[in-house]
Amino acid sequence: MTVPVDTNTPAVYVSVQAQSILHLGLSQSSHLDEWGISRLAMIPSLVSLDLSHNSYITERCLIPLQFLPNLQKLNITGIKYFTDQPLALTFLEELLPNCVITADNDILKTDH
Repeated sequence: MTVPVDTNTPAVYVSVQAQSILHLGLSQSSHLDEWGISRLAMIPSLVSLDLSHNSYITERCLIPLQFLPNLQKLNITGIKYFTDQPLALTFLEELLPNCVITADNDILKTDH
């Protein structure tokens, strides 16, 4: 199941009933923040997640993604608030060992 999200809403609210979502596109969500991303951990079925071009995402915001056991694809292209993008990619590789991560000028496939 793919769920479109209205990116003009002030926050992302994920209910327990959303546990069957496989693909979630949150690209250009102007209000997506650490709290909103932490709610994504409530969707263990999630296989792909697009967080590209979000204004308020930092490395710290992505920590809850480690609780998504089925996540295979993550798009973080265009995120500008990483302190150090190469270090952030290394950090994500450790958090998400079975995930292909797409970022600016990089596609990181983990081999763990």
